[in-house]
Amino acid sequence: MNYYYLVAGLPALSFEGSSPLSFAAFSECCRERLSQADWRGLTELGRGPDHRARHPFVRAWNDLEIQLRNALVRHRAARRHLDAEPYCRPHRGHEATVDKTASEAFSKPDPLQRERALDHFRWAAAEKLAGLNMFSGRAVLAYAVRLKIAERWSTMNEDEGAAGVREIVARPPSSGTAREQE
Repeated sequence: MNYYYLVAGLPALSFEGSSPLSFAAFSECCRERLSQADWRGLTELGRGPDHRARHPFVRAWNDLEIQLRNALVRHRAARRHLDAEPYCRPHRGHEATVDKTASEAFSKPDPLQRERALDHFRWAAAEKLAGLNMFSGRAVLAYAVRLKIAERWSTMNEDEGAAGVREIVARPPSSGTAREQE
């Protein structure tokens, strides 16, 4: 199904710019305009990769996100000399650039730059998954993914982030997970 009027009325998104609308407002705008299958896909996107999706775009997106998270787990585990496999989750497909993206992200000098690099990858991956028809349901869902990324970055606040870091640093060290203790 094509969504000419919906897509034509959407504000442009930019990774570097502020989010022109919230994901909630976008979802409300789409409620009456999307087919039942595409609406279900939009709601599935909101649940994250831990939930099983039925929409093909969302399944592909979730598999890519799981593959990326697995690559990040492997990098973190390697730094601590741990076996990463117990923490990795199964996924379908394989995107060849994911491991390189994770390696490049970990080479960044600080966590903010690392997150920015990972979200740039996610942004580009969503555009690729959208396909060539910019009015398709896949394109609308890719817009939703990019909107969530833009919204995340536009709501970041340096003072709140610093307060969160102070809170984490002030916590007593954890005794480790059950797997680490075995």
